Amino acid sequence: GPAPPTPCGLPLQPTCNYTLEIGYLPAGHDVQPVASLTVAAAKRACDAATACEAITFEGSLAECQAAPCKTYLKGLVRGDASGGDDSWGTLFKYPPPGSRNPECAGVMIASGKLGGPWKHQLLYEPPKEEWDGSGVNNPSILVLPNGSALLAGRTCQRIERVFIGVAPHWQGPYRSVGTPAPHPAFQPPNPNDEDPFLWQDVRGHMHMLLHHQNGIANQMQNGAHAYSRDGITWTWSHTIAYTTLVEWDDNTSTHFARRERPALLLDSTWRTPLALFSAVSTTPYGHTGGHSWMHAQPINQM
Repeated sequence: GPAPPTPCGLPLQPTCNYTLEIGYLPAGHDVQPVASLTVAAAKRACDAATACEAITFEGSLAECQAAPCKTYLKGLVRGDASGGDDSWGTLFKYPPPGSRNPECAGVMIASGKLGGPWKHQLLYEPPKEEWDGSGVNNPSILVLPNGSALLAGRTCQRIERVFIGVAPHWQGPYRSVGTPAPHPAFQPPNPNDEDPFLWQDVRGHMHMLLHHQNGIANQMQNGAHAYSRDGITWTWSHTIAYTTLVEWDDNTSTHFARRERPALLLDSTWRTPLALFSAVSTTPYGHTGGHSWMHAQPINQM
């Protein structure tokens, strides 16, 4: 008989792993938490979902990576339990209806008590200015001690720029800010950066770690750092945060073709970085004969 329909109209590929990581949204219902689904179950969930917003496809094939219903999970965020907020949530991007670029979208959130039920709502859409009209990507969130939150990500124009949003609570609503608003976090000469990671040090200052892409994006000057006192006005540092050169314990080293998506493990008391996590690849594109993985590198505090 005829071949069955596939998720979002994509051809099934033997090396493409379709996975539903946080749940799906049937029409008129809340998101239902599901850990992992087979290809067939993902297909059924995608058919039942509203525009397949919450379906995540993972795999090495271009057809899988370019799926119009792909989303990115950014890790769980927990509310302030001491203040009675025992909700959990996770940020991910979504392609709005009619989106021409599935890699760029607004930011949505799935939130609820641990174990569900989960609620699914739009968190942030770009203000559609010239510098961010193609959508946004790579969201990162910082929950501040007073319960308010900062949201950072990058735009999808030819030169990718970092945006900042603020909200009274991590669940939103967020409004775009800048200097002046709404503008990119960094003014001209505007760096071409992506993958922002936000944190706050013990003195209350904000920091941002980024993948730097200006001309020498995948060479030695690869990691960028920015800082701010209020989270709205940012200064881009010209000091290199990290490079693509990794030294090993046996005194050898590897110069990676790509190193991006930085994140930090922080000391719980002093808020100092203990380890740098980054995605590394031995070739410019990991699925073309090379290898790629998440690399963890301890940070010497001496």
